[in-house]
Amino acid sequence: MEELFHTHLTWEPEESSTRRHASRAHTLSFDGFGDLPGSSAPRFHGDRERLNPEQLLLAAVAQCHLLTYVYLAERAGIEVASYRDHAEALLRVHEDGSGEITRITLHPAVIVFRQEDVERAQALHADVPALCFIERTVKTEVVVDAHTVGRPGIVNPE
Repeated sequence: MEELFHTHLTWEPEESSTRRHASRAHTLSFDGFGDLPGSSAPRFHGDRERLNPEQLLLAAVAQCHLLTYVYLAERAGIEVASYRDHAEALLRVHEDGSGEITRITLHPAVIVFRQEDVERAQALHADVPALCFIERTVKTEVVVDAHTVGRPGIVNPE
C-alpha cells in the first residue's frame, strides 16, 4: 500500500528584500487545511512569528510518536486518559553553515485509566520507533524520556 501526500510552498521576495537579505517568509499550504506561515529560525534571519522547518520536523516526530503510541495502546487494551509532550530538537551548525538536527528528545507524560496498566503503557514507548513512519524515516537519534502514571481515583472506567 502506498499513499501520496502533498504540500504546496509559495515564496516571493518582499519589496524590501535585497539580493543579500531576501525575505525568508513563505507559505505552506495543505489541501483542505489552510495555510501555515513559514520562515527560517530567527538565528538564520527568519521571522519568529512563523514556523521554521526545525519546528515542523520536531512536531512531525512528536505527532507521529503520539499517534503510533495510541494505536499500540489500543491494540494492547490500554486506555489512555491523556498524553502531553514537550519535545526538543538539538540543531548543530558547522562552521561552513551546514548543519543537522542531531537529537530529538520527546518527554511524553501519559496518564492511563487503570493503575495496573502503567508498566505496560510505559513499555509501549519502546515499540513506537519500529512502527512510526516519521521516526523510521529520520536518521537523527530520537530519545524518549516518558513518564506514565495511573489516573487518580479511577479504577475501572466503563
